[in-house]
Amino acid sequence: MQNTLIDVPIWVSNLDIDTKEIIDVAKDLFIKHPAKHELEIGDAQSSYSLTTEIGSYAEFDKLRELVVRNAKEYWGVYGLDARKEPEIHDSWMNRHGKGAFTFPHFHAQTPIAGVFYIQFKEDMGNLFLQDPLHYHKANEPRMNWESELELPIQEKDLILFPGWMQHWTGVNRLDEDRIIMSFNIGYK
Repeated sequence: MQNTLIDVPIWVSNLDIDTKEIIDVAKDLFIKHPAKHELEIGDAQSSYSLTTEIGSYAEFDKLRELVVRNAKEYWGVYGLDARKEPEIHDSWMNRHGKGAFTFPHFHAQTPIAGVFYIQFKEDMGNLFLQDPLHYHKANEPRMNWESELELPIQEKDLILFPGWMQHWTGVNRLDEDRIIMSFNIGYK
């Protein structure tokens, strides 16, 4: 009999949504409030220090609906308590210019972390997720095991994963901005 102690699903869904209005809000926000967060390295900005409720703006109604719908599905796949109803607790936007990236971190205070790639092209830096047991597995004789997963991204991808999972972004190698919206998903 085989038992599995740690099997962590990562949710990837490409959302059918028009992002033009979202991009306009993001650009306006970053022009008016050029704030930076310590996890954003290089030519980068974050609305995190300004507001963590950007997802509640009317312009994000459709996106919020799609994120919650996907969070409900992932909630079940990940095996969280079905008696709890997932909801977005925090949301913010990040902009990464050429050479910028997000430093490794995690969202341990929330069951699910999420990121939506609003503006993205190949070579803007994929998402990296780290095996939480990488220190322990490093000395095991495993074939084809990697301590981190580089998740290839496409524009309009929504990625959901456990909040405790360390993650970061690759370096944006293009002269255009990568724009993302991040979410902390808790429950009612």
